[in-house]
Amino acid sequence: STGTLQGQVLVGMGAITSDTLLAGLVAQLEAKILCLFEFPFESHFAFYEGRDLLEGYGGTETVEADPLRVLWAGIRQNPSWDHVNVTIARVQNMGLRLQPHAAPERCAFSVGELQAVELLGQRPVRITDLTAARYMTPSVAQLFVYFFLITKQLELVEAPAPSTRPDRISVPPAKAQVARVQLQARQVTRGP
Repeated sequence: STGTLQGQVLVGMGAITSDTLLAGLVAQLEAKILCLFEFPFESHFAFYEGRDLLEGYGGTETVEADPLRVLWAGIRQNPSWDHVNVTIARVQNMGLRLQPHAAPERCAFSVGELQAVELLGQRPVRITDLTAARYMTPSVAQLFVYFFLITKQLELVEAPAPSTRPDRISVPPAKAQVARVQLQARQVTRGP
């Protein structure tokens, strides 16, 4: 109980490097921000311009988290389906194209999501093209498009003609029956 922060003690002991400490602090900051996505929709937040309410808390290190990376993680982990569904309904029949200023490299996308980014950069596509190419599930495709729209990284253009060939070669299962299922989002209440 010397008043020294745990990370500084570990660096002083040689157990971790300063870079490792900073990486850990960034991960800690991202985790704390992601907790905000779990708050009830009725929650209220306040912003106090020019006031640092955490002055004197923590160390002297400057820790920054990329807002695009954290926002994408938050949307994936705890989406507001009401907002997603309204947004997707407005653009589902439109063409989507990646904006020149888009920054997908900042988002920590999965391999399939990066392939979808590449497709969006090549030509205008519809949401259904993203799932038809099997880069992601329909629900992830909706979240993906929602994220790019609210961060203004997608351009809405005239809808392209329906694709006659998939951008990814897929072999249908032999002698298998295929069913179409439409999922509906509904509010789930958590227990006490």
